[in-house]
Amino acid sequence: SQDDTQEASTACVRCGWCAEVCPMRLEPALLLQAIELGQERQLARLHPGACIDCGLCSYVCPSSLPLASSISDVKTSLENGNDRERNNGS
Repeated sequence: SQDDTQEASTACVRCGWCAEVCPMRLEPALLLQAIELGQERQLARLHPGACIDCGLCSYVCPSSLPLASSISDVKTSLENGNDRERNNGS
């Protein structure tokens, strides 16, 4: 199966390494879960905007999850959304 390739990610094993190495004290695995499930309220509580894009979470992840890239993408989309709201006078 395709899941046997080294580059493929596997399910999160809840090791906590991503949270341990995060210099901003974020919870990357929980952020990814909220992103994947479309849980916007939970996502806001996890403060993805605080991510500094260091990539340590993805580097240490034994499941090869796309933590850093997913958080970066959602952070960018949230920032762009906030810019639009400010420009509309909201």
